[in-house]
Amino acid sequence: MRVAVVRLRLLHRAVGRCPQRPCSSTVDNRVTGAQQPSSPVDLLRQIVANLANAGHKMVLPESSEALEQLARPLSDLLASGAPVLFVQKTFSSNPALLKLTAKHTTQWTALMTMLMSSCALKADEALGMMNAYSDVLLQIGAEEIGRRTEAILSNGLSSSNMRSLILSCPEVLLTRDASSIVHLCESLRGFFSNLLMKQLLVSHPQVLLSNLEELQLKYEYVFFHMGIESTELLKCKEWITLTLDEIMERHQFLVRAGVYIYPDPKKPQLEQLNPELKQILDCSEKQLATSVAGVTFEEWNVFKLFWEREQRDKGDSEDENLPYPRIKPSQWKAFHRIRKPPMEKPSDHEFRQ
Repeated sequence: MRVAVVRLRLLHRAVGRCPQRPCSSTVDNRVTGAQQPSSPVDLLRQIVANLANAGHKMVLPESSEALEQLARPLSDLLASGAPVLFVQKTFSSNPALLKLTAKHTTQWTALMTMLMSSCALKADEALGMMNAYSDVLLQIGAEEIGRRTEAILSNGLSSSNMRSLILSCPEVLLTRDASSIVHLCESLRGFFSNLLMKQLLVSHPQVLLSNLEELQLKYEYVFFHMGIESTELLKCKEWITLTLDEIMERHQFLVRAGVYIYPDPKKPQLEQLNPELKQILDCSEKQLATSVAGVTFEEWNVFKLFWEREQRDKGDSEDENLPYPRIKPSQWKAFHRIRKPPMEKPSDHEFRQ
């Protein structure tokens, strides 16, 4: 019995040395309770005081009705679930934001509502976007933002897809108008199925910022001259950002190194020997040379000099707007017959002969 009592006392002492951590909600209440304002008007006063301490003096109206009107956007944010301290910190760090809110209250409220409803953004996410792009968003207007959002959603995206797209690339709402987005997406559906189009927008939202003609040239080159299906483009990150010349340069380097052969549907075993598109484009030049082509980085640099000379000579003799032969739909079958690979893959690349 005495042994049990001693053990129990030792256990109490051990627990006493390691006090329990309060739950997260308790910590939050304890930390933020003294700082949280009691009303949106009090929050407005705190923001103005913080701005004054930072050297940005603002004068608030004395009328309680005018104060409530000025604090209405803050009230809407809090009602939408935005954290009080986040709202306070955001407005306190950007004096222009509070001025725009006061000057364009109606437009501000409409834009915030549109971002939270059409784009499925949370209140703090919408506020962060307004903080970063308030001038542009106010110039565009809530109605046009709604039209642009609908143009993107019409490609089969869900609200969660739209939220992820906007958070990863908010510029898609700021660069093109709704009609341009519709035209771009309709043109891209000529290359991608509806399902692939949806996946493309989710995984590569920056495609909505790209030039349509450049996208078409890159797609046609990858599809016709490299023999790669459109599904492989979705696995590759850099095909949108790399220029057509950079894609052609990397491809031709591998062709001349003997590690890439135009695939023949009748010989799928040859296609399996080719590196994947993401291996070709989603790597540095050094990795392309040493890991993909199996040559030295110096050989890549030598090839680049020859490639630049070739392109310069072509530019002097041909139309510079046609970097490679464009294939008309009526010529697709004939083109594939011409592009059939040799019977065997060369064992040695040209650089080491």
